[in-house]
Amino acid sequence: MGKDKYNPFRTAPIRRVKLPPYIPPQVVPRAEWGAVSALETLAMEPTALPVDNVILTYFTNTANCEDSDSCHRKLREIQVAHMSRGLPDIAYNLLIGGDLKIYEGRGWDWKPEKHDLFPDIHDDSIEIAFIGDYRDVQAEIMGNLIKECLSIIDLGVQVKNVREFFHIKESTPKLRLDTLGNDERGGTRIKRTELEECPDIYPVKPPTRHPYYS
Repeated sequence: MGKDKYNPFRTAPIRRVKLPPYIPPQVVPRAEWGAVSALETLAMEPTALPVDNVILTYFTNTANCEDSDSCHRKLREIQVAHMSRGLPDIAYNLLIGGDLKIYEGRGWDWKPEKHDLFPDIHDDSIEIAFIGDYRDVQAEIMGNLIKECLSIIDLGVQVKNVREFFHIKESTPKLRLDTLGNDERGGTRIKRTELEECPDIYPVKPPTRHPYYS
C-alpha cells in the first residue's frame, strides 16, 4: 500500500493539558485582625448585590502599614475611631494593607458608610480603602496594591457581588481612571477585562480568571 495522500484539512489530534486550578484572592477575616462586633447591626443596611459601583479610598487617617502586625493594629485603630464617631462599625467593606493583604471590614453583605463625595450611590456600592495615606503616591508605585485591589474586584464580579460592567469612583483621582472615559453619571464605567488594555495606568497586569474558568 502506498502512502496516504497529503490532506491539508486533516487536523492534528487534540492535546489535552491539565490546567492549574483558579486560586481566588484570600481575604483576612475580621476575627484574625481583632475586630470587635458592630455596635448596632440593625443600623447597617444589607447590600443589594450585585452592586454597580466600587468606591476607592486612599486615606484612612492613619499611618501606612507594612506587615501583618502593624496592619492589624491600624485596622483596630480605624474601627475604634469610626465607632467613637457614632458609626456602628468600621466604615469600609474591604481594606488593603501595605503587606499586600486584603482585609474584611464590613464585608460584602453590608452597605458602606455613606460617602460625602458620592451620597447618591450609597445604596448601590461597596467601598475599598487602602490603609494609610496614598493620596500623593504615584500610580506606578502603587502597582502591587492596585493588583490586589483588582483581584478582589475580579472576585466580586465572579461571585456576582459586583456587576460585570461596573463604575469605579475614586476619593482622589489617583489612578486617572477618567482616561478610560466617563459616563453620564460622572464615574468610570468599565468592563473588568478592559483594565488590561491600559498598561500606562496599571503597570502591573491585573489578575484575570484562568481561561478554563472563563
